[in-house]
Amino acid sequence: MCRFFKYFMRLDRDAFLQLLQRTVTLILEGYAATTMNSYVYLGGVIIGEYGYYNSCQELVTRILKVFCDTTLPVLEKGPDAYDRNPNLVEDFYDLCGRTIQNTPALFFRDYAILLHVTKAAVRGIQLQHREANNSLMRYLESLLSYGQEVQREEGELALNPINYRDRVLAVLGECGQEMMSQLVAALTGGLPESRLRDSNVSVVSVLYNYYDYFYELFIQAMTNAIAGIPERLLSVAEKQQFMEVGNGGGREE
Repeated sequence: MCRFFKYFMRLDRDAFLQLLQRTVTLILEGYAATTMNSYVYLGGVIIGEYGYYNSCQELVTRILKVFCDTTLPVLEKGPDAYDRNPNLVEDFYDLCGRTIQNTPALFFRDYAILLHVTKAAVRGIQLQHREANNSLMRYLESLLSYGQEVQREEGELALNPINYRDRVLAVLGECGQEMMSQLVAALTGGLPESRLRDSNVSVVSVLYNYYDYFYELFIQAMTNAIAGIPERLLSVAEKQQFMEVGNGGGREE
């Protein structure tokens, strides 16, 4: 049924507008009663299709808040919560990813939600389910991409896009080290090697954005994470050599 609504929306997005409010009410009520991930899936589709409509901003905010308030507690029920709910993880982080890409102003406006969603994503970095992990990694990759500094060239009059770097920095200040530690753990056996070479999105692509937009934080967090790798995987000498290579060349500006 949720896929039917998706195809209906994409067939004629504007015609479906008159049904949108009622559809949102139905999926939120359905999810509250069942916590079935299909409702989260459709919520993500709605944000993807209507997130950039000015008339739908309040509706998008409602969808995001309700699904965050109801889904995040499910993922906090125990250490195996992610493994028991991979489809929910996949659809929830697809929804969050669509929101941060299509309506970043709404997503970054509520810092408590931003931080809660990101901390939950960090806990799932080593999730073995491929699609769920890809969805989660895509969210982290998108989040870090907003660390790009927006600078106006001399004499430029055009309006620059809003800069959300400070918000991302605040999040990294609270969970950036744990994010790095989980990423390094994934690289050193936490995830299968084949997953690390995924051409779509992977641990490597998240690390790349971390490095590219937050170089100094990256080096500091990486140093701490490398130090924590068991010596059976990486000797003290190898750790020192790795960090000398990382620190020695610096970064070209």
